[in-house]
Amino acid sequence: MQQAQEEEEHRREATARFQFTLSEIQAQLEQHDIHNAKLRQENTELGEKLKKLIEQYALREEHINKVFKHKELQQQLVDAKLQQTTELIEEADEKHQREREFLLKEATESRHRYEEMKREEAQLKEQLSLYMDKFEEFQTTMAKSNELFTTFRQEMEKMTKKIKKLEKEMIMWRTKWENNNKVLLQMAEEKELKTSRRAPGVYLEAKLQGANETKHNSKDPFYMISSRH
Repeated sequence: MQQAQEEEEHRREATARFQFTLSEIQAQLEQHDIHNAKLRQENTELGEKLKKLIEQYALREEHINKVFKHKELQQQLVDAKLQQTTELIEEADEKHQREREFLLKEATESRHRYEEMKREEAQLKEQLSLYMDKFEEFQTTMAKSNELFTTFRQEMEKMTKKIKKLEKEMIMWRTKWENNNKVLLQMAEEKELKTSRRAPGVYLEAKLQGANETKHNSKDPFYMISSRH
């Protein structure tokens, strides 16, 4: 009987110890569940934060790419405008050079034509003077010859008309020559101004080198035009 009681007491103690151990395990499991839930929550939050960071990085990278693309397009536009401006400047310089050469050639031809007509005028005046002398001689010695008088008078009238016509042409050519000289001088001054703006040092050196020659030949407009260019 006593042995049965002792066994029952041992059984109860064992059951109590088992129940206590089971309760401790249950409590630990609950704590682990709480801890795991907390870890899962933290992992979820970290995942969301990482996702947002990735999205922000992607957006920032996209923005940077757009900025770079915009800058690249702007640079291409600037390069295109610079190329266009350079071509326009070169074209304007070539056009200016062609115009200057044309006007210089025309002015030279006008000057030669003027000098040639001036010589013709001198020859005609000399011939007219000769005709006048002959006319006076024949008028004195052959006053009775009306036919010869009329012939000489007609010749003199023709010669006078021819001289007047030649004088008008000379005035026209001389005016054309002078106008061409004015245009050439103006173009030379404009080019000197552009050259002085682009390269003041080169322009000053060229100016000093041609100063003495220009001084001694300043009365010749063709020399002035050549020396300026």
